[in-house]
Formats: sequence, C-alpha cells, structure tokens
Amino acid sequence: MSQNVSESIATSTLSSSNGGRLLISEEALVDEIGHWYEYCRSVSDIHAKLGIECLVATHSDAKEIVRAGLKTFPVYRQTSWAGLNTEPNMLKRYLGILTHNALVYKTMDRLVRKTGPVDIVFAPTVTIHHLIGWRLFATRHGGRDFKRLVLLFRNNIGYYSKDSDTPKFRRATRILAPIFKSFSPLIKKGTVVFSTDSERLADEYEALCGLRPIVFPSPRIAEPAEGVPGEAARKSPAEKSTAGIVFSCLGPARFEKGIDILQEAIKLVLARRTSRDICFVVQWNAEIKLASGEIYPPDPALVNDSRVRLLTKSLTSDEYNAEISETDCMVLPYRRDSYFARISGVAVEGVTAGKPIIYTLGTWCEGLVQTSGAGIGVPDGDTEKLAWAIEEMANNFPLYKAQAAAKAEDARQSNSAEAFVEKLWGPILSHA
Repeated sequence: MSQNVSESIATSTLSSSNGGRLLISEEALVDEIGHWYEYCRSVSDIHAKLGIECLVATHSDAKEIVRAGLKTFPVYRQTSWAGLNTEPNMLKRYLGILTHNALVYKTMDRLVRKTGPVDIVFAPTVTIHHLIGWRLFATRHGGRDFKRLVLLFRNNIGYYSKDSDTPKFRRATRILAPIFKSFSPLIKKGTVVFSTDSERLADEYEALCGLRPIVFPSPRIAEPAEGVPGEAARKSPAEKSTAGIVFSCLGPARFEKGIDILQEAIKLVLARRTSRDICFVVQWNAEIKLASGEIYPPDPALVNDSRVRLLTKSLTSDEYNAEISETDCMVLPYRRDSYFARISGVAVEGVTAGKPIIYTLGTWCEGLVQTSGAGIGVPDGDTEKLAWAIEEMANNFPLYKAQAAAKAEDARQSNSAEAFVEKLWGPILSHA
C-alpha cells in the first residue's frame, strides 16, 4: 500500500477506533472452489494491512477453510447460484427471484443489528436475485448502520449479436430498468454506489437504466514469481521434472470458458508435436454437465498423455499461486457470447505476473492484453486456430515472454491495492 492511501484511511472519520469496518456480503461463499473465496480473501487482506476490520457474510454451510481464513458470519441459508436462475417453470423462476430478494433483506437486516454500524457494506456479486433486497436494505439502514453500500455487477445483463458491440436486452430484462432507476436518489446522496469491473459492462448497465457504474480494478493480482510461498515443496520430483513450456488454463473448466474447444486443440497439438517441449495444465476440479444433464468428461487422449496434467482437486491459495508462477502461457479460449463484456480474473493474474496469453478475439481479454500484456488472439470457437496459436507461442516464446514481462509492472499498478481501496471507499477517504 502506498503511504497516501494508508494515511487517508487511518485519519478519516471511520466508525471503529482502530481504522474502520467493512462488511462483505457473499452468499455463495462455501468453499475455495470458484472465484468467491479468493476474491473475498484478497479484499480482506488488503484492508487488514490498513487496520480495517473486515467481516464477511457467507453461506451457512461455509467450510472450515473459509471460516479459518476470514472473519465470517455464516448467515445465508440459500444461494441464488444453486439453480434458481435455471428453474424451467417461469412462474417458479420469478417467484424465486422475489423470495430470494426477501431473504437477502432479512438476512442483512438481522446481521447489521448483530454487528453494529459499519462504514462500508460491499456486495461483490449482485444480480436481480439481490437487487430489490438491497434497495430495501439501503432505505432502512443507510446513514445509520452504514455510510456506503457498494453493489458490484459482474454478470452480463444484455446480449450481443455476432460481430456486434451494441448490447441488446430481452423484454424480461427491460422490466428491471425501473428497479435500477429507483436507486437514483440514494446514488446522488452517496448512500449507494453501483460498480462493476469492466467498462463494457458499465456500458451495458448504462444503456439499460441510464446509470453508469464505477469501474473497479481487480483486488487480486498475481504474486511475483519469486514471492510465491511453498512452490518448491508442493510438487513431487516427477512433477517438477516436467520439461518444456507450460500452457495453463486455470479457473474451474466450463463450456463458456471454451473447455470443449481447448480439449480438441490440445489433442491436435499433441498429435502434431511429438516432442516434449510443451505441456498443458488444466484445472478441472468441478463437474461439467451437458444440457442433457450428463457429465462432460476429460478426453481420454488428455488423461492418458503425460504431457497433460489435470488439476482435479481443490487448490489452496498457495497451490493456486504456485500454478500461476509455474505457468509460462495462459490459454483462455473464452466464448465471446459470455465474455464480450465480462472480465477474466485469471487473465488479470496472467498479465500482472508477466505471462503471455492466448485469448479469444472480440472478448474483454483482447483489450486487456493489448493494453497491459502480450499474446495471440484467435477467432471464437476456432479449434484449428487455437492449436496454431499454441504452437506459434511455443515456437517464438522468448519474444512473447519478453513483451509480457515488459508490461507486467504497469498491469500491477492499474490493479493495485491502492486503486481498489480508493474506488471502494470513495469520498470517505477524504473526510479526515
């Protein structure tokens, strides 16, 4: 942390005598799988260094690793990510939206009565299942139990036609516009802040409701390679001896992240390139289901090839950081219809670690790599071009590595802890 930010927070009019209080609300936080744990832990760690108390409202089933790593309040008995948005019956789906909003309000209402006043309430994953509940909560508790409610929208609310950069909205989505607009008085007062982590997502929400969210940097960046703890001791001698350039696809594998495209591309590369000058690491520690409900498995060609290592178990923070450090090139063939506007936390970790990235043209990642990194773009869903890009990267790796390393420090500065704290706390920092 830079001196000016630390001093601003330490001397501002915060509610706690030892530096202030932040309450994070993340109903889906159960274990270390997915982005929720690492994101919340990163935010908590940033504030702990400043003497700010960080409380985290989690799912009631939060596991010991979560409770041990964070100051948790396991209060949410349900998460909207457990199938509410995929309910086939329309009436039940809309009823689920209303009842979950009520759950959000009641849960947070009870919690702030228990914790006492906080300076910031931060909800880092807000959807329509939460928005009405937060509106009621802000009206009831704003100015009394918190100074600033920050709602972060990280999911698409619109969709894009092929080759179009203009968001379109379905009829059901347009109905939400008045709910967003109802926050206007609270936003003008500074009681509520709309935020997101992508300029393209900010464009979407502004197009829908006329209110533009503030764009936050990522609170989680990669550690410098020499700063990763436990790397040397983590792997067996056999694993450490793997030679060649390491191509990694980290983060739980999903279709929207192009896992099916990646598998086919890896098969092509392995068949054409019989030498052991490259190897692949793919994080596959959660089930992937087809539309039929059947499990989509790893391809036997990958499972049976010693040049491919599948990460099938949950990773600790140190283990995940070590995988990033050990990676030479990130391969992120994300699908454009899902990631045109959404960010990739893995891509941010990649550029801040100075790793070149193979990415999908037309996605948010393209802009990140162009401004803050280096790599190769491939057309959406093109298996052959993805395989070519992997081999091109391998054949000219020193060039791409040097280009990525040269931009790493700038990438780290734009996603620094200072930048995140300044966005989250806003005017509270300057009211000393």
